[in-house]
Amino acid sequence: MLVIKGMKEAILAARLNGNFKIYVAPVTSGGRRSIGLITAFFDIPEEPLIIRSQLFLDEDFSRKLLVVLLSDQLDILFF
Repeated sequence: MLVIKGMKEAILAARLNGNFKIYVAPVTSGGRRSIGLITAFFDIPEEPLIIRSQLFLDEDFSRKLLVVLLSDQLDILFF
């Protein structure tokens, strides 16, 4: 289960559209590997509301969250 704290506009867009997307991309900065996350809520298709996050692969929490995000099935709650 993943709990997302987001702005009310993003939660409303996800509810009305019945979906949202999480993009996972590898990032290297200053020789340190990490994962960039962009969570997109498509209230306007060309200009979605987004939440940007970064996961550092040397942190235990980030590795565990990445496993959850890449799983086949995921329950998500918003508040």
